[in-house]
Amino acid sequence: NGLRATDQQKILVEDLAEQLCKYNPTKKPAKSGLMKGKWKMIYSNVPGPSSGRIGPFIGNVFQDLQPENKRIYNLLELGPSWALRGALEADLEILDDENWAITFDFVYNKFNGIEIINKKFDKIERRIWNIKYLEKDFRIMYGYIDGEQDKKYIFILN
Repeated sequence: NGLRATDQQKILVEDLAEQLCKYNPTKKPAKSGLMKGKWKMIYSNVPGPSSGRIGPFIGNVFQDLQPENKRIYNLLELGPSWALRGALEADLEILDDENWAITFDFVYNKFNGIEIINKKFDKIERRIWNIKYLEKDFRIMYGYIDGEQDKKYIFILN
């Protein structure tokens, strides 16, 4: 997920991803049925739990995308199946051929199957997902807070 990558490795991955995006095989990726399903994040430069890090621990991050229901689930799995599981839920809106608006509204965490956090967001947490490359088993997108395009983070998923 990129958390253990050196600065040189990060630069290389991000440069290669940028080059690959020029050859996106999917026209209108935000509207493509290929977006649907469960994706595993293999690299990101985003800080915090969205990267899979909680304190000193690093877990796996997945996205379960359900455009037909206009919902997404960002899932964090840390440790064996009985350990920490977390999720951010959000509404999704297809804005245009390459962009989704994601409005986070709910977060929950479970440890050993017991809910430890269950919270509805007090304020709107809206993000834009700019999908730049999409094929059946591979996706590159950039995410940012709505209105803050200069603070983009890359997400590479398979």
